[in-house]
Amino acid sequence: RLGASPPAEVSGAAQPAQSLPTTAGPSKDGWSGQNWRQARPLTMRFGQRMKWLRFAALGLGVLLVLTIIWSVQLQATLAKERALRIEFADLIDQQEVVLEVIDSDQTIRRVLLAPEPARVSLQPPYGKLFTRPDLPHVVAMVARLPQPTQGQAYHLWLTAEGQTELAGLMRINEDGFALLVFDADRDGPAYGSAQLTLQPIGTDSPSGEIILEWEN
Repeated sequence: RLGASPPAEVSGAAQPAQSLPTTAGPSKDGWSGQNWRQARPLTMRFGQRMKWLRFAALGLGVLLVLTIIWSVQLQATLAKERALRIEFADLIDQQEVVLEVIDSDQTIRRVLLAPEPARVSLQPPYGKLFTRPDLPHVVAMVARLPQPTQGQAYHLWLTAEGQTELAGLMRINEDGFALLVFDADRDGPAYGSAQLTLQPIGTDSPSGEIILEWEN
């Protein structure tokens, strides 16, 4: 019908949604976005702290190893110094005996030479045996000798009255020199021969290669 008013809106019809302020709710695990933003720096700081702790532990381990190595080296150095002091004291004591035996108008000197053909080399090895008729001290020297191989040593054998005995081992230094000082069982020992042999350590009779020799 003309002029009729439009039909009234149906009660309960959909109304336009009103915009309401929203608040971020908790996530499924109970952490909100704001909590995550606060926890992330804490997690990073914790990770950095653990990283520095690992570095510190590694540094302490290295320091401990270096300390142990230094301690072992120090002990070895002290032991070497003690051995050198003992050896030096022995050398001082021997020096008086050596000078007393070799530097006298009563000294009897015997020269040990290498057998042929070593004797004709440019610098052949040699040795000397010193005694005095009024003293029991005996001094033996050898020079120009190479270092013995492992398990072997230079043995000095002396013969007196038909009996051959080991006087001692000649310890060669880096210059090829060795000194041996000992006391005979009486004053003025009279030797008939002397041999320096290269043979295994622990043998009780002359054997092996004759390096130097002297015979009356």
